Order: sequence, then structure tokens, then C-alpha cells
Amino acid sequence: MAAAAGQHDPQKVGKEPENRDASGANASPVVSAVELPAGAIRREQANAREKRFLERVERRVANIDRIFHPPDKKFYSFRGARREFSDPYTLVAETLRRLGIFEPALLDQLPHNRVLRYSVGGGGWLRKKKPKVVLCAAVQSPVEDLARFGGTVTPLGRGAVQAVVEQYVKDSDTYYLIGVLSTVGWEDSLWETPPRGDNYAVLLIEETASGAWRVEHSLVPELAPIAAVFDPEDHDEKTARVYYWVTNHVELRIPGGHTDVERALEELRVDRATFDKALAQIAQEDSALKVETVGGREILKRDRY
Repeated sequence: MAAAAGQHDPQKVGKEPENRDASGANASPVVSAVELPAGAIRREQANAREKRFLERVERRVANIDRIFHPPDKKFYSFRGARREFSDPYTLVAETLRRLGIFEPALLDQLPHNRVLRYSVGGGGWLRKKKPKVVLCAAVQSPVEDLARFGGTVTPLGRGAVQAVVEQYVKDSDTYYLIGVLSTVGWEDSLWETPPRGDNYAVLLIEETASGAWRVEHSLVPELAPIAAVFDPEDHDEKTARVYYWVTNHVELRIPGGHTDVERALEELRVDRATFDKALAQIAQEDSALKVETVGGREILKRDRY
């Protein structure tokens, strides 16, 4: 399985140690994850992100009552949606064998580009009728790079998204909602215009350095609430992250120190209600932290005295 965003230059991830087999011949190079530069996404981290993402999607799908079909301009019941799960581990195993580094332990450490799908409507006798809506949670990872080098510093690009669209958007009468997680992040250029077509829309998902999960889309208003299904972080986890960020913020520990509220919301990627809930919890322990309006903007500050 080739990396969706191209192969790494080994110079980017450290020098490959010479690896020889029992006969003394050069074997396939494997770079220890210890040699990766700061900021690299390691194979175990990518694997954990894949599992968490799919587990959370499955949990939240249970709360969907109905789903909108833009071409028909009507809602369809989501109850009774048909679930399909795909784990292409055989492709990952083939990749490892091709590289000459097949080990069961390594296979377990890697993400597999798993896919979870729910089909709404259709069915009928022998299931010949096409579904009206397909909700798909797909994962993309540069499996070969993660296997060879132990990790990567290179995010995935547009080709990885297009590969998912081409694989799952099949029928013109079916509307596809495709949430695509890149376990190693997406190129910046993709965030401005997440792909959307006549019968599909793509949501891009990644975990940021702050621990927040970024979900961007170009969904029609009736479908916008579906974006929450693809966010692996629940409300309590968001609140806890805000609590930790505020209580450990260097400026907010200094008498008179402050930070801009709007900028904090952007960095933390939370809504105002979540931010205020965390502040309410903090206020029970620390009454010196307050939100004030100064010069037309809100700041969170610590009392000077």
C-alpha cells in the first residue's frame, strides 16, 4: 500500500541504519521511531487515532434520528441504517511483506485505513435498490512510511482525499457523507475548500498539536449538525482540556496577566459555552481569574492585587 501523499525523503526523518539479514546482505531499511524528529507522528500514535476516531463515530451514530438528502431536499430516517466495517489488514500485510519487514507485532502497531459505513434507505428484495444516503467514516494513513520509518513529519494531500472519493462514491442517486481522518494531518491548502460534489460532501478531520480535533466541511445547513458525529472529542473532554489550558497558562499565573478570549477560542477550537463551563469550574477554586471587556475586546485576566 503506497503512501497516499507520496514517499518520504529519508533525509527528513533521520538516517537509515544499515540493516543486514543473516547472510550479510542488505535487508529492507527500518528506521527506529526513536530517531524521528520532534513533531513527527509515530506509527502507534496514528494507530490510536484511527481506533479512537472510528469508535467515537460508531457511538455517536446511535444518536442520529434522520439524515438530509440534498438532491431530494428531504430527510430520511436513519433508524435501521445498515452498518458495514472494513479492515484491509491484508493489504497492510502485503505491504510489509513487499518491504521485507513483515512481523505480526508491526502489523498490530500500524493503522490499517479502516472504514465504517452506514447505508440509509434502499434495500428491498435482494437489496437491489440503491441506498439514499451513505455516511462513511474513512481513515487515511501513509502506511508504508509509518512501517519503514516508524513515523512521518509529512501530512497527507489532496490525492488521499480523492482516493477515498473515487473508492466510495459510486451511484449518482445516492448522497455520500464522507468523513476522512488523516492520522498524520492534512496539508494546509485543503482546509479552505473541503471537497464537495453533486452527490457527495467530504469532511476533513485531524488531531491538532493542542489535542483538539479539527473538523472542516462545506455541508449544506441541513447537514451541518452531522459534523459533530466526526469529532472524536466529547464535551467533557473539551471542557477538561480548556480547564488544563487556562490553569497552566503562563500569563494567567502572573498578577495582572491576561490573554485574549477570541484568540483562546480559536487556539482551543471550542465554542463559547464550553469555554465558559471550564471557567465556571476554575472560579470555584480561583476567584482571581475573570473575563473583562477592554477596548472593545474580551480578555481573561488575573487580578493584579
